[in-house]
Amino acid sequence: MQVSEVPKGAQIAVFWDIENVHDDFRTHENMMKEFREAGRVVRSYAFADWDSRRRMGEHLLKVGFDLIHVPSDMQNASDIKMGDYIIEHMNRYPETNCYVLVTGDGDFLVLTGILKMRGHYIWLVSNPLYTSAELSSLADKYNDMKSFRRLAFEEPETVEKRAKPMQSRSDRRARAAVRLQETVSKILEAENKPGIGWAKHVMVSLNPDFDERDLGFESWKDFVDWAEKKGYVIQEGDMPGTILRLPPTRSVESSRYSDENSRAFQKLIDILEKCLEKNKDTNLVTLGQEVKSEGIDYHDLGYSRLTDFVSSAEKREFVRIIPTDEESGPIVLPNYRVEDLKPWFRNNVTKYFGKKAKVPKDIFIEKIGQLLLDNRITLN
Repeated sequence: MQVSEVPKGAQIAVFWDIENVHDDFRTHENMMKEFREAGRVVRSYAFADWDSRRRMGEHLLKVGFDLIHVPSDMQNASDIKMGDYIIEHMNRYPETNCYVLVTGDGDFLVLTGILKMRGHYIWLVSNPLYTSAELSSLADKYNDMKSFRRLAFEEPETVEKRAKPMQSRSDRRARAAVRLQETVSKILEAENKPGIGWAKHVMVSLNPDFDERDLGFESWKDFVDWAEKKGYVIQEGDMPGTILRLPPTRSVESSRYSDENSRAFQKLIDILEKCLEKNKDTNLVTLGQEVKSEGIDYHDLGYSRLTDFVSSAEKREFVRIIPTDEESGPIVLPNYRVEDLKPWFRNNVTKYFGKKAKVPKDIFIEKIGQLLLDNRITLN
C-alpha cells in the first residue's frame, strides 16, 4: 500500500458494507466528518438489512448516508449490491475521483483494481484484523475504523508510578515477539493472509503503544527478521510479498507470556463486572486502584502505562472505552461480543424463553451486547 494524500478538491463517493465493519455512532460521525474535510462528498451509501438495524439507520440518515436495504437472508447480497452501485456510480458521476470503500472484504478486489486502473484514488476503511491483505495493497490511504474514535484518554495522576526499573530490552523484545505471534494467529483465524506489511497494521491496531524503534530496531523488517532468527515466526517468499507463518511449536517462554496476557485481560473484565455489580465507577482512577488491588502488573506485561494496557484490551474487544462529560474522564466497560454471548444463549435460551426457543441470529445477539453496554449491566 502506497500511502498518499487525498487529491486536492477531491470528489468523493463513499460505499459502506455495514455487516463487514461498523462501530458506535460517535465513531461514524467522526468518520463522515473526516471524509467531508478531505473533499466534496458526492454520494454516500450504506448497505445493510435495515429492518434489523433501524436505530443505526436513523443515525446514518442524519449524517448524510443513503440507506440501501439488503435482506440478510441472501448470501453475499451486500457485496453484490454494493458492487452494482459502485459500477453505476462510475458511469453516472464521472467527476468522482476518490472512492471510499468501508469494508475489508476481499470480494471487492477485482472491482477495486478496475477503479485503480481508471485512475481513481482509493481510500479504504476497515477493521484491519478482518481485511484482505490483497485489497489493502490497492489502497492509496488506509484507516482503521477505530482511528475515528478520537478519545481523550490520559493517564490518571493518581496511578502509582513504578518504583523498580522496566524490563530489560531483551525481555521487552520477547514480549513484542509474542504479540507478533498473536497478530499472525488472529489474521489466520480471520482467514486472511498475514503479509509482512499488513501484519504491521494489525500489530499496531492491537497494540497502540508498539513501536519497533523503542526496541532498538531501525525498521519493522528488522524486527521481523530478529523475530524469525529467535524462532517466533517464519518468513516465506521475497519482499514485498513476504508472508508470515507460525512455527509448528511454541517455546515455553512464548506460551508463558501469552498465558500471562490472557489472564490479565480476563482479570480486567472480572474487575469491571464486579464494579458494575456494586454500582462503582469504572473510570481510570477507580480502575487503577482495582488493578493494583488485584495484583495485575501491566508493566511486567510490557505496558508502560495503565492506559496502554486498557487500550490494548479494547483493541481486542474485551472492553469498551466510553467518553463522558465528567472530569474523571472516560469510563471502561466490559464488552460482550457475539462469540461471548452465544454460549450463554445456548445454555439458557430454553430455560428462560421456553422449550421451543432457539438461539437468536447474530444480529440480535449483537444488539443484546449493545444493550448491556448502554445500560452498564453484566450477564451475571
